[in-house]
Amino acid sequence: MIANAQVATPSMQQSSFNVGVSYSPPYIYPGSIVQLYITVISIQPVPNLYIDINSSFKVLTGSTIQIKQISPGTPATFTAVIQVPLDARPGYYTIKVVTYTLMYSAESSINVEVLPFDFSSFVVARPMAYLPGQPVQLPVLVFNPTAGYIRARVAINGSAVSQNLNSSFPCDTLSPPRSNSTCFSKLHDT
Repeated sequence: MIANAQVATPSMQQSSFNVGVSYSPPYIYPGSIVQLYITVISIQPVPNLYIDINSSFKVLTGSTIQIKQISPGTPATFTAVIQVPLDARPGYYTIKVVTYTLMYSAESSINVEVLPFDFSSFVVARPMAYLPGQPVQLPVLVFNPTAGYIRARVAINGSAVSQNLNSSFPCDTLSPPRSNSTCFSKLHDT
């Protein structure tokens, strides 16, 4: 996502710089780390430029950036890092970037969408033959899209388990950040 700046100056004079904002990753979930890419371009040298990040999320690095000089005609890109809390509700959030000097200012806002938290799990069952009384192990692959470790307990249930089996044993797994892990759930007929 990219947003371009609108110039806002108290004296309504033409600003000599513009600011644009983009971010990654494109999909944001509770617990995600978001990198903001702030690009400033100027038609003339701009000394002592400041960049402020205004966000409802925690700004880990780059909440205020000071630049001694921006060269004319050459885009300058800076990075800020924001953390979306694990309890963030799904929806759109506005992040505002304000650049300013003593005489001029420009700002840009970008809306990021926090998607519903989802442990996308994938179950692969491939028993060749099921014998009554014999346990079956189903591998469960758990994807962790967050920036932290997630401990997950997986229990398999539903109509097929309820109709054909008496119980399933849950399995536990620890998924590393932005990775996946596998645990094996045992199903048995007693």
